[in-house]
Amino acid sequence: TEIKQIEKINKGVEYTKRAIEIIKERYQDTDFLIGDISRELSLNDSYLTAVFRKTTNLTPHDYLIFFRIHKSREYLETTDLSIAEIAEKVGYKNPLSFTRIFKHQMQMSPRAYVKKVKTK
Repeated sequence: TEIKQIEKINKGVEYTKRAIEIIKERYQDTDFLIGDISRELSLNDSYLTAVFRKTTNLTPHDYLIFFRIHKSREYLETTDLSIAEIAEKVGYKNPLSFTRIFKHQMQMSPRAYVKKVKTK
């Protein structure tokens, strides 16, 4: 029925909101995994991914990356921390992995990004 459909959609939106809250609370943890969200919400990984994608057009993993890069840009713009320090602050154990992911997302390295924003 229509009501069941709406309830299902609302539940998906609620799970997505909660998943985003968890990501925002824990993105700095280098051992944080998307599976942790599923466990915390008592959901199956693939179900969480499906409702999250339906709500945001992203997987929880892609959202985590997006959020970490967003936070790293704030650090790059407002601090003089090293790339390695920023990588760790946004949840990456390996600064090279961070740089590779940053480059993929932003089409430039963290260093190039700093040069660009700090010369304006």
